[in-house]
Amino acid sequence: MNIVHIAPFGPGQAGIYEAARDMLRSDMLQGHDVAFVDAGAMVVGKDTREERRVGAIDERGGWRLETAPPEACNEADVVWLHTGCPDGWLVWNQAPILMAVHGTPHAAFRVEMQGRMASYSVYAKSSQWPRVKRMVYFWPEFRPYWDVLFPPGKSLVFDYPPIDRSRYGPDGDVWEIPGYQRGRYNGLICDSWREDSDILEITHAAIAAAERIQGLTWHIYAMPNEPGPFALLANKLRSLGALGTIGGRTPEFAEVYRGDRKST
Repeated sequence: MNIVHIAPFGPGQAGIYEAARDMLRSDMLQGHDVAFVDAGAMVVGKDTREERRVGAIDERGGWRLETAPPEACNEADVVWLHTGCPDGWLVWNQAPILMAVHGTPHAAFRVEMQGRMASYSVYAKSSQWPRVKRMVYFWPEFRPYWDVLFPPGKSLVFDYPPIDRSRYGPDGDVWEIPGYQRGRYNGLICDSWREDSDILEITHAAIAAAERIQGLTWHIYAMPNEPGPFALLANKLRSLGALGTIGGRTPEFAEVYRGDRKST
């Protein structure tokens, strides 16, 4: 079977890309012919995308992904849409479409309410399209929210995502990063600046977990330039010996997302 995944190409910088890459690799390991087409990064607040790449390479994790031209869609038996793409990429082939629903219902609703991106409405409209056979997502808890939006029978919800224990388990391979304070167990807190998540509750849960699990270390990324009261919570983690690396928000993030320069 020929399967084409369409998503923004952004190694190490975009959650949608990382999820799409893992799903593509899973299809490959099942023996399918697979291709990845770069849809370009969406520019927040605009109806435009960054330059789409053909021939871009990602060789992390011991295997090689190279972005294919949009014409690859013409040969697809199944198209995985992880984000929107030009209609012209799909009209020459009437292959069925599976749409990956990335993120939480809350996040999709909030960013559209704030006028930043129409994710919530896009999912609702896409689910009505006859060619879209399933709206696919993890986390069974989300089903009551998405079932309000999607037609009956369109939701395909998997159980909780599996963990690659060889990469993420405490006894797996270790990639040493300068300045990285690694514990026996490591957790990540990110997007502390977002308005569609409650960083106060998330960090309190991290503190409670650190009090119960010896060797648990939390790493905080995308910290605001002025952490303010959040510094008090970080100090609590530090007093528990559970504070690892702290990283601020990355300037010129659009360039990093596209891979135009190395992240510092």
